[in-house]
Amino acid sequence: MVGLAPAALAAPDAIDGTATAATAKVNKAGTISDSGPQAKCVVDETSTAHSNGAAVSGVYRLGASDTSCTRAQNRDVTVTADETRFQLDAVPDHLVRIAKLHGECKSTPQNVSFSSSFEGIQGLDLPPKIDPGYTAEIKGKNGATAAKFVFSEITKNNNGELNINQLHVTTYAAGGASADSDIVLGNIGCSTTF
Repeated sequence: MVGLAPAALAAPDAIDGTATAATAKVNKAGTISDSGPQAKCVVDETSTAHSNGAAVSGVYRLGASDTSCTRAQNRDVTVTADETRFQLDAVPDHLVRIAKLHGECKSTPQNVSFSSSFEGIQGLDLPPKIDPGYTAEIKGKNGATAAKFVFSEITKNNNGELNINQLHVTTYAAGGASADSDIVLGNIGCSTTF
């Protein structure tokens, strides 16, 4: 991919919890679009956030999205991200749609856990159970990868901080897509609470 850094692979700020509904960087015929963080929340700062959606014509569309970052009286943290109506139309003759995505991260002083769910997936051949890190690809007419989808992409550092991208989509113009793009839906971060 030319001229694009990953949209949201770095761990969120090392706070107890943060979520961003979506980020997208697109290079379409030399024109770069950067959505910036959509619906970002941070525990103890911004408890909820909403986005009406984002789009780049001929590449992707995303409907309304919401995030929530809360701390209970016992100091436990719950972070959620919900996205609706994602559509990838960057690959000619291959439309991908996902009706709903939900991700949740919970942290206590002893543990960090994550769950994720996807509803209404069309245009991808997926197993009945999608394990974290599962990758699906769409090949272009030239046989090269046109789009890659990584589900529940998880990283964990030595401090116990957990970072999850519910869905990480990358498109490649060299594979026949309309643009090079890096799209992350539901970037969620939790750390053990002190």
